[in-house]
Amino acid sequence: MNFKDCIKIDNNLWKISLKIVPNSSKNDFVGMMADGNFKLKIQAVPEKNKANKAIIKLISKKLGISQSKIQIISGETQAKKLVSIDFND
Repeated sequence: MNFKDCIKIDNNLWKISLKIVPNSSKNDFVGMMADGNFKLKIQAVPEKNKANKAIIKLISKKLGISQSKIQIISGETQAKKLVSIDFND
């Protein structure tokens, strides 16, 4: 299984399944998991939307796109999330 297995693309809109590990020592992309989710480590705590904001910031920085192009579609209060990334201009 590779990174492409957790991405669904529809008209330049990517949907990515993520597994989040909050309270980590650093913000980092870890890799693919056997269940088809891509694992991210986040330093932020999962309260008051801090972890969700850190996820969006990390993805934005790694991909070099605006944070406004990234949205958490589902799982805002869960470790497993579905995130959309809009690559339309």
